[in-house]
Amino acid sequence: WNETHLNIAIGTVLAAESAYMEVPCRPQAGYDGHLVHASCYFTGLATFPPQPGLANLPQSTLTGIRLLRLVEVYQWHETLKSKTIRDPIKGNRIINTWSYSLQWSTVFEDSSYFSKPTTCRYNFNNGNPCVNVDPSKQDWWDTGPGGLGLDELGKADDLRFGSYTMPHEFVNTVGKLCNPSPSSEDPGLSWRTSPNPASFSA
Repeated sequence: WNETHLNIAIGTVLAAESAYMEVPCRPQAGYDGHLVHASCYFTGLATFPPQPGLANLPQSTLTGIRLLRLVEVYQWHETLKSKTIRDPIKGNRIINTWSYSLQWSTVFEDSSYFSKPTTCRYNFNNGNPCVNVDPSKQDWWDTGPGGLGLDELGKADDLRFGSYTMPHEFVNTVGKLCNPSPSSEDPGLSWRTSPNPASFSA
């Protein structure tokens, strides 16, 4: 089945390569109904208001197609591995081994439910208790992210691809993620963007 599906997909791509038309960045009636490809710049980008964690960025840099926020908590994570030892005399035995590591996660893990807190403390944390602090219980939480996970904070309402108006359902499919990162010249944050034109087929 997979091989058949692959052959169909390859045939579709080859047919598209031979049939598509390269078009300019301005709509023309002669291309209606055809498979087309264009390389144009995006315009009509949205300028987003300052957000927690991006307060040091100049307003002019908070511009793009969408603004996404991923909030994670750095915490202790418990892992259980079970191994069955077969013994024809004493019967089968299950050996459980717990290990602990610090990981980023979008889901808070309550350390009070750890099965072997003493193991975590002395084998993985130099004798210190392995305690995960619930971020939602902190004073800054309500004025900060307010939730874990990925959220869309804003989107361009009038995105243009050259002179083409991008349908709203396509806005989430274009663009490239640009992550804020520490700047070597500034202790704040900088926004990395790419000036390259985008390509789009329809």
